[in-house]
Amino acid sequence: MITIDIVCVCLNDRPGLSATLRSIAAQSYESLKVIVVDGGSTDGSVELLGKQTAIKNLDWSTGSDGGIYDAMNKGLERSSGDFVMFLNAGDTLFCSDSIANLASEIGDLDCLYFSRCRVLTGAKEQEIYPSCTPEVAGLWCQKNLPAHSAMLFPRCFTEVNRYDLFLKIASDNDFKFRALAQLDVRFLDVVCSNFCVGGISTKFSLRNLKTRYRERLVNELKYTKGGVGITVMRVSLIFIVKLVFRLR
Repeated sequence: MITIDIVCVCLNDRPGLSATLRSIAAQSYESLKVIVVDGGSTDGSVELLGKQTAIKNLDWSTGSDGGIYDAMNKGLERSSGDFVMFLNAGDTLFCSDSIANLASEIGDLDCLYFSRCRVLTGAKEQEIYPSCTPEVAGLWCQKNLPAHSAMLFPRCFTEVNRYDLFLKIASDNDFKFRALAQLDVRFLDVVCSNFCVGGISTKFSLRNLKTRYRERLVNELKYTKGGVGITVMRVSLIFIVKLVFRLR
């Protein structure tokens, strides 16, 4: 049976962590390992983890780290499954058969798999991402990035790749870009997870605009095909438009 490790990082988000753990505990699929990396929470998250009995294979730790991507790297260091999925505090699995539905469609253990997620942007606002048909999913993935919580990274990739700690808010995109560039990619037509908008890479802040622009530029230069001049101009235009519309 295919083994899947779910890495969850959290810091002072007990309600979000509780929701995430409940959705994992409800899974019908048994070959799961859950790795929780807590950054030293003081809001009861640690006590919640200490009392957790519903998840059979739970590996958790708490302590200071160098930020979300350092914590995700720590989770990778402790993973040993065929695939790794990232489901951070507040994100949940779509239904009790989410992992089973994914596992039943997996063939090659060295491929990168991505599926659909439900994006939650408010009390009533939600959308399925991506919304494209399976026939054009491959083309869609050439121009878009799948949701992090709807991707299965194979062990051949996670054994040798880590999140770039130089990138403070876009290292998850860099990690996905690398996987897409290095691996064969397969689409699984399954809604896998519920993704809550509001993470570090989706929040608007005047303070992090400079960081956001720099890291977007770094990723574009590293992974976009075409001339450097065209890439810089395109990223600059994207930045100006998002600034005008306040990153809506």
